[in-house]
Amino acid sequence: MEMATTLQGVRPGLRQASSAPMWMLVGTWALLLPMIFFAVQGLFTFDPGLARTQSGTFQNTLLVTRSNTDRIVRLGIALLFFPIMFYYIFQNIQKVMATCVEERLLVMLTVWPIITIIWSQSPQNTIYYGLNLLILTLFTFYLARAFEPERLMRFFVFCGFVFMVLNALTAIFLPRYGTSHGILGGVPALQGICIHKNACAYTTVFLIAPALFCKLQGNTAAVRRWFYVILGLIEIFLTQSRTGWILTILLLGFAALYLTLNKFQTRDAAALSLFFAMVIGFLSFGLYQNYTQILFLLGKNATLSGRTQIWGAVMLSIWKHPIIGYGYHGFWTGLHGESSNIALRVQWNPGAAHSGYLETWLEVGGIGLALVVWTFLRALRDATIVLSHTRATYLGFYLAILFMTAIVNIDESTLLGAPSLTWMFYLLACMGLRFEARKAIIERYEASKAA
Repeated sequence: MEMATTLQGVRPGLRQASSAPMWMLVGTWALLLPMIFFAVQGLFTFDPGLARTQSGTFQNTLLVTRSNTDRIVRLGIALLFFPIMFYYIFQNIQKVMATCVEERLLVMLTVWPIITIIWSQSPQNTIYYGLNLLILTLFTFYLARAFEPERLMRFFVFCGFVFMVLNALTAIFLPRYGTSHGILGGVPALQGICIHKNACAYTTVFLIAPALFCKLQGNTAAVRRWFYVILGLIEIFLTQSRTGWILTILLLGFAALYLTLNKFQTRDAAALSLFFAMVIGFLSFGLYQNYTQILFLLGKNATLSGRTQIWGAVMLSIWKHPIIGYGYHGFWTGLHGESSNIALRVQWNPGAAHSGYLETWLEVGGIGLALVVWTFLRALRDATIVLSHTRATYLGFYLAILFMTAIVNIDESTLLGAPSLTWMFYLLACMGLRFEARKAIIERYEASKAA
């Protein structure tokens, strides 16, 4: 009886799924607004602080001075979306607080960055982005309580479609903002409503993921799925983001593998998984042996467009504060503070570590990075428990998010992103796998008790 009661308390308060299409519900359109805000990471391409020239190119960040007006504009944009999130959070405050109790590790991961304001090089940035992170986490807890996994994935597909349409319309009718030429110009790349082409690319990849695993409704479900995925692939290609291209190939390969293995019995799937793991291992070794040639084909060099130089410079700064870091969003202050040393070492101001793992270590220290790794390892452990019990298609979505998060943060940064759709997806994946693992353990206990 005690275990059964625990199962009922794992995810209480789920709403009954409406049979109406997503786009016909008023709540869907209300929730869409903060989702778009998260998709662009809180900064639209129209942001005046991006220092864009008339031709659409960006100025060197060392030559740009951020004004108080820029900060006020960004805060004003955020305040347009916060009331919607506050409304849904406080309307479901008991359920959200219950989730905080259950997901203590995720709460710790959210609170620690805020604590770093005590020693942050930029306290105003730390408190602003720290509050963004807190609101994002609480809003994610609300979504996890309010929607069943399948319906939540369909909601993400709806948001993804609107996001892609906005990207296309911005590029067509406002090319100065919707396309990017980089600092030195060159062939225009799709940027859409995002602040950078890479952000547009990997956000689109993450939004493609739910369409690969969810069960769309209606007679035209297959057509709509293919149209959505193809539209996303076209936009990812037009961003010219090599990170986006690679991530897309890996996602499609993972989805094909998961959905194929899902058709076999557990033991057969395990044997096939071992075989595919060996094949992937050999392919990875071959890619490693020829990575210079592969990078050349992708239009990159061995330094990954200067990233390896940045990583080396960042590590020197990390070792000065390896445990607690420099403060959440408190490191990159231009030619002020420790970030000036990196600018001098690499002869420009990168403005980011260009690696989620190094960025996390730099800002919130080894403690923050350890918390991130802990959540990832716990999610993997939960996945092993769940997959031996059930293999629902939405579990593939959770695993795909974990997989992509691990890959994209090699040369981009989505860890502890606030506001960030990709970080929201990661939190949902951790929570979803945690819930399913608890459910599996309880059902096994009940089955053994009955036997």
